[in-house]
Amino acid sequence: MSYIIGWFVLLLLLGLSTLSAFLSLGSVAPLLQFAIAVTQAGLVFVLFMRLRDAQALPRIFAGIGFFWLALLFVMTAIDYATRSGMPQP
Repeated sequence: MSYIIGWFVLLLLLGLSTLSAFLSLGSVAPLLQFAIAVTQAGLVFVLFMRLRDAQALPRIFAGIGFFWLALLFVMTAIDYATRSGMPQP
């Protein structure tokens, strides 16, 4: 039963993400979309990868992978924020 509820929550978050892409939210849109993506990833980790009931080793490796992904996002954001001389859209 929890898989079905999790799947419906993921579909709801997908619809919210799609809706936020078409709305004019300004500078809040990337933050909202990132928060939705993190929530979706967390649900996949907990429900579908069964990390809630897993032993320590799978949790450690999932945490390392999530940390690595967050590090890549942060480094990309820093690179984008510190660039100069690029034309404004």
